[in-house]
Amino acid sequence: ESEDSLDDDLFTGATVEELQQAAADASLELEPEMLLAINPSDDYDGVHLRFPLRLENVIEMLESFKVGKILHLKYFMLLLLHGRTLFTQEENVQCIKIAEGCKLTVVGDTHGQLQDLFTIFTVNKRPSERNWYLFNGDFVDRGTKGCEVVATMLAFKILYPKSVFLNRGNHEARAQNAWM
Repeated sequence: ESEDSLDDDLFTGATVEELQQAAADASLELEPEMLLAINPSDDYDGVHLRFPLRLENVIEMLESFKVGKILHLKYFMLLLLHGRTLFTQEENVQCIKIAEGCKLTVVGDTHGQLQDLFTIFTVNKRPSERNWYLFNGDFVDRGTKGCEVVATMLAFKILYPKSVFLNRGNHEARAQNAWM
């Protein structure tokens, strides 16, 4: 039996929910070192993220998004893994006490609209140690740039873990999106 037909058999008859669960289970076994071994092809012209992240590298990523460049799967998965590490160290419900001299911007329902997120950053400045952000769910469900929105939020969360907060919305729940 060929390897191709074996792979096809793994997905035959699986529901969307089963495939999502299988992907979630597999991601638990991923380690950053596994992803670091992946080298983007020579024709990849997007940003190359370096960890630990630095602001300059995140700005480079944002600028590449503005001109329609795609973030390589390697870097997107690294953002997810680093973000997951931070989220597992936090409580599900957080009490945010704003430090003196800090400002908190509350953002709701970006819906995958990257341009809207860029506009928010233009008006309120980018997240920083003194410029806090609380993103209130529904990050990805409608717009065409959901991955870029999530990558941006995760990058800033990784840069400023005590200044950037993400609350899951109903569209970040697997069951909510299973039919989409």
